[in-house]
Amino acid sequence: MGRRTSPKPAQPIKRMGNPLGFGSRECGRRGSPRAAHLQAQVSAQEFGVRRIWTQLLLGTLADAGLISLEEYTDASSRLIGMEFITTMFDASSLLAGFRLAGWLSHVPPAAQFVKIFADPQANGQRLFTIFVGFIQKLFQEPHRAF
Repeated sequence: MGRRTSPKPAQPIKRMGNPLGFGSRECGRRGSPRAAHLQAQVSAQEFGVRRIWTQLLLGTLADAGLISLEEYTDASSRLIGMEFITTMFDASSLLAGFRLAGWLSHVPPAAQFVKIFADPQANGQRLFTIFVGFIQKLFQEPHRAF
C-alpha cells in the first residue's frame, strides 16, 4: 500500500498563447506531461474533479479565450480521428477534419468522418444538416492551390 500525500494547492491557470501545445512535438502528443498537467489543473480548479472529458475541457478553454475557435474545431476533429466515440461535431469540425487530412477522405480524421456518415445507424437528419453546413463553409473557404 502506498503512502498518502496531501494534495498541493492548485496554482492559478495562466493565459498561454497555445495552452494545449497543438502542433508542438512535446505537447501535441497524446499523454504528454504538459497537456496532462494542464488538463488536471483545469479539471480540479474549474470542475472539482481529477480528470475531465476532453471535449468539455476544450470548450471551457475556448469559452475562456485560452484557445481560438479554430484550435477548438481542429482539436475536436482530431478527437474524431482518434475515434473518441462521444465527441460532438458540427460543420466546422467536419471542414477542419478534411483540411487536416489534406482533403483526402481516406486519411484521418476525414476517414473517421466518412465512417460516421456511412453508418446505417446514424441520425440521417442530423448528418444531413451538418453536411449542408459543411458545403456552405466549403464554398466560403478561400481557394487554395493543391
